[in-house]
Amino acid sequence: MSVKTQGCILYYFEDPPKDFVAIANVTSFQGPSGSYQVIDTTRLVSTAKDKTVSIIDSGQLTFDFNFDAIDTILITIWGKFVIGSLEFFRITLSDGTWFEFSAYILNFNYTVAADDIVRGSVTLEVTGTVTASIS
Repeated sequence: MSVKTQGCILYYFEDPPKDFVAIANVTSFQGPSGSYQVIDTTRLVSTAKDKTVSIIDSGQLTFDFNFDAIDTILITIWGKFVIGSLEFFRITLSDGTWFEFSAYILNFNYTVAADDIVRGSVTLEVTGTVTASIS
């Protein structure tokens, strides 16, 4: 069965109160985008390429948002971006499936255009393993 996007939530772990808090103005997100690197292990006696893969790189997650100056979570995330600290996030899909991961806030961008609202995007560099609970 397909999982609908409406009702999917990106959370930021805020300390205090030591709990996940929804990032309210998120309009979309992409990732985490995990991948492996291919390592060539071909030997002189090989008759074809021999390969293995590296340890997993959990990649990045990018989310887009509508800017709201009173959104305290986005203001907190901006502050964590400025100091370069490692933070904790959770994605919950509309069916209850969730993913948790640690990440550095790599980019924080705003977009301003005529006859529009102020929008932005944040790129998270995921470090370590992404844990999941599939519903």
